[in-house]
Amino acid sequence: MGNIRQNGSGGEDHSFRPRLDVAIVGGGIIGVITALGFLHRGMHVIIYERAAKFQEIGAAIAFTGVARECMQRLNPRVLEVLSRVGQKSPHEKVRYWDGFHPRTKQAAELEESSLLFDVPERDLAFWACLRSHFLLGMAAQLPEGTVQFGKQLVDYIDGEGSDKVILRFADGSTAESDVVIGCDGIHSATRKLLLGADHPASNPGYTHKTVFRALVPFPGAVAALGPDKAHDYCLHLGPDAHLISFPVNNAAMYNIFLAVHDPEEWQDPYTMTAPSTRDEISAALQGWGPHIADIIGLLPEKLIKYGVFDMANNPAPTYASGRVCVAGDAAHASSPFHGAGACMGVEDALVLAELLAHVQDLPVAARPRSLMSALQAFSAVRMERSQWLVQSSRDMGEIYEWRYPATGEDSVKCKAEFERRARKIWDFDVDAELDNGSCESSILLFGPHVGTFTKQSMDKLVRPLSHSVHRNWILDTIAGLPDYLDALTDKIPNIAGVIPGHRQLADLDSWLRHGAVDVAQDDANLPSIVVGPLVVFIQLTQYWRYLELTRADHLGQTADLQADLVERQKQGAGKVESLGFCAGLLAAVAVASASNRQEFHKYGAVAVRLAMLVGALIDAQEVWDKGHGKGGSVSYAIAWRGQKQAEEVTRIVKDSSPDAYVAVLYDEARVTVTTSQRTAPLLLNQLRAVGVTAAEIGIKGYIHSPDPDLKDNTDLLVDLCGSFVDLQYADAASLCASNLQQPG
Repeated sequence: MGNIRQNGSGGEDHSFRPRLDVAIVGGGIIGVITALGFLHRGMHVIIYERAAKFQEIGAAIAFTGVARECMQRLNPRVLEVLSRVGQKSPHEKVRYWDGFHPRTKQAAELEESSLLFDVPERDLAFWACLRSHFLLGMAAQLPEGTVQFGKQLVDYIDGEGSDKVILRFADGSTAESDVVIGCDGIHSATRKLLLGADHPASNPGYTHKTVFRALVPFPGAVAALGPDKAHDYCLHLGPDAHLISFPVNNAAMYNIFLAVHDPEEWQDPYTMTAPSTRDEISAALQGWGPHIADIIGLLPEKLIKYGVFDMANNPAPTYASGRVCVAGDAAHASSPFHGAGACMGVEDALVLAELLAHVQDLPVAARPRSLMSALQAFSAVRMERSQWLVQSSRDMGEIYEWRYPATGEDSVKCKAEFERRARKIWDFDVDAELDNGSCESSILLFGPHVGTFTKQSMDKLVRPLSHSVHRNWILDTIAGLPDYLDALTDKIPNIAGVIPGHRQLADLDSWLRHGAVDVAQDDANLPSIVVGPLVVFIQLTQYWRYLELTRADHLGQTADLQADLVERQKQGAGKVESLGFCAGLLAAVAVASASNRQEFHKYGAVAVRLAMLVGALIDAQEVWDKGHGKGGSVSYAIAWRGQKQAEEVTRIVKDSSPDAYVAVLYDEARVTVTTSQRTAPLLLNQLRAVGVTAAEIGIKGYIHSPDPDLKDNTDLLVDLCGSFVDLQYADAASLCASNLQQPG
């Protein structure tokens, strides 16, 4: 192995401070790249790989110019290896050819008769190589002892108050580290443990595409395609299939990548491969041009067919929890049709390396909490771009196979759609991505209520509140909540007697004051009147902990950290903005309103009171609806593909109105739909009948409802807030920090 020192970075000795111990689960390409990036920054790294030796599935891989820039910043040795084993395209353009219509090989070689479109190669600037050559070349740069083989992760313990994360392996052994990075691929064990084995995102979904990979003799490719095309990276498009081919290993071999649409479900959910034959491919591409038939003839008689799976149907809601995160395919496994899935993993590695390097510079006592913050920052920074790629890559598979409704086989439309999407991959500011993850310019994200809230699931988050520096403020705020509940009951008399609000608030007080309470059975959903205040308390105390970790070492634990943050913004030392999604807006505005610690407590109490009042209304509405025969509310995460399914979702939800409505528009292909238990079965059946993915989530209540009947009570609550100064934030013109509001 190479001579990179485990305690060095570019020759600099880091022995004067304790190194960060990093465990990387998975020794594939992204795992090793990530390890080399961490080693270059002086961290101590161990890779735990389940296999007995380094191995890579798939024949070839390619990296964009952006990915290579990230490699250089991660560790120049990564790019050096790629330069040795990779091959640059000698052409200025990437050409997209008609694989179906040409009836002669001569016609198939002519641009005027067979070229559909081309795009400048300089933009994506792919370098291609054999996966195994690249992996083994990088592995040779690892210090001796960096990799432990035969280590299948089965569990980890990220205990509160523990300095280390404990990893447990199938062979009975254990290990410990400061932080765990799961790079264990599409079937990631780390992701299953992080999200829960039953979480929809713990397992990938079938894309209804199969692929065949092979390396064939280069002279045969020249005979089939002609010398011009054979020496080039080119794509052949056609109905229900597409072919990508290019020379590798300095044109010693020719790589074939063939994708075929599969209308059926994948037969074996436990494996992504199945035996196949050349005859199966010939049947699937029957009627294609003779040049493609000749390429198929170069393939071996027996092949392996790969089912293409990805995370589009059920994207992970987070890439991090505690001191554990996932990256690369373990976080956002993509289909290969953009050719950029591995490139996203390289970008992940650079962001993680920079963030953890900042943590390594902190005092050891501050590292556990700082690691949690760093990994959450990684998740927030990387989620939109990486999950966009997953969905867009699926769409590109449909575009290449003339199945995408908006383009069909219109080459002009196909080119425009490709260029629009490809630009987002290559026209990317790496510096801006790193700045988004740094402390110099920060967006403080306060998220919505997501998931199911039970006493058992919330208890480990609630317990630290009882021992925090904010204990007295928290208890004083809770003690006053019954008075505001009485004011709400006076305003909306129908609530009286509908929910046991006073008892629930008393239980909440006891839970935080004494740590033991019968607020609900351990596995029962907590009422919203309890969940709302708890989420606000947790978010605000985590925010204060962020201030402690980033500034207390400079100012002391007793300093007014909120006043310091506001003053530093006035002096231009760092821009901080708060962003709240849904219920998270309550905590976000409280932070933006406060100019010092006293006001932080004042406006934090406002946020808690508002959360309690909104929760009481939600709980009461659930009871009223059940009494009227509607049943309680239920919400579903909905995802679709293509314009046709989008139109079907709109129609089905509209037909189910007013019970059903779109509560949250996540992006162009995903929404949250809320409906009543009465109409839920019919709605689900209709959505699934048209191929739309729908999964129940734990949100309760008719949040963001357009129902005018619900608006009446909301208006009364707003009127109540206008009557009590203790239910009001600072005036918008007086906010001490920018507050970014989510559109809609």
